[in-house]
Amino acid sequence: MIKKITFFFCILLTSWFVYDEFFSGSSVLKIAHFKKKLIPIYSLDNALVLNVNIDTHDSVPENTLLLKLDSSKVSEEISSLISETLSLEKSIQFKQHILEVEKGKIRTYENETNLISLEMTDLTKKLDNLQNLYSNNFVDEQAVLAIESKIRDQKIDLQQSIRGKQESLQRIADLNEGLENAGRSILKNSERVKYLKNEMRKYDIRMPQAVEVKEVFVQPGQMIREGDLLAVLLSQENYWIEANIKESNLSNIKLGASVQVEIDSYKKLTYKGIVRSIAPATEAEVSRTGLGHLPNYRKYQQRLIVKIELDDPDGSLSHFSSGLSATVYL
Repeated sequence: MIKKITFFFCILLTSWFVYDEFFSGSSVLKIAHFKKKLIPIYSLDNALVLNVNIDTHDSVPENTLLLKLDSSKVSEEISSLISETLSLEKSIQFKQHILEVEKGKIRTYENETNLISLEMTDLTKKLDNLQNLYSNNFVDEQAVLAIESKIRDQKIDLQQSIRGKQESLQRIADLNEGLENAGRSILKNSERVKYLKNEMRKYDIRMPQAVEVKEVFVQPGQMIREGDLLAVLLSQENYWIEANIKESNLSNIKLGASVQVEIDSYKKLTYKGIVRSIAPATEAEVSRTGLGHLPNYRKYQQRLIVKIELDDPDGSLSHFSSGLSATVYL
């Protein structure tokens, strides 16, 4: 009697499997799961964890500060660059003042040079006249020597004036070079400060969208390195269904087709969805230990993954847990 009952149940189970595998469900995908986008948060620098404002299963609004890392080194560099820039700006103001002074000196030297040149011209004419008079014994030698002495003095003054102008020109060239270098340094510091302020976002970790916390891996006071996984979040905006479809049902589904989706735990709720992708290879083909790596002596019913994007007009999908079973009606 027991053998008969066991045999009967084996036949029944086999019949159900064959029916489900080959004949039933041509318009229904029973093996499907609700998915939320996983968002891993990695450290972008070596730092000390100061604050952890989230915990597992928390629902977090957009732009909330999730984690705060120590950014004191970056802040110190920014302050140092700003101080250096202020010092350079003061130096530029001082050099510009000196530059105007040197330009004024050049104008003075040019005026002096012109006056000395005019005086030397007059003295040269007087010397010529006195030399003629001296040759005719109308004036004594002392008058000629006095004019020659004045001309020598004027030549010395002229050389000093020319030398002073050249020195001022050299100082102006040096000042202009210093101003250009200071300007380049200020621009470089400005760009560096802008970059560092942008880098500060590494240390104040926020999300621009609402998320749910799946797991947190750090705590305050912990030292982390670049690339460490800090937390894993679940998006509250991107939802889809991953459905398992038999190869015999591929003719019933197309990219862009509309479908109805039912979350098994909430039978009264139905959602619209659109088929966004069909896997280019079967599960067995991509699995390292799957049937795709066995000798093809038998024909098996192959399956593929279909991704279905869900429409969530009332925002109710945000309350569902990722991984829930679902049913898709084609």
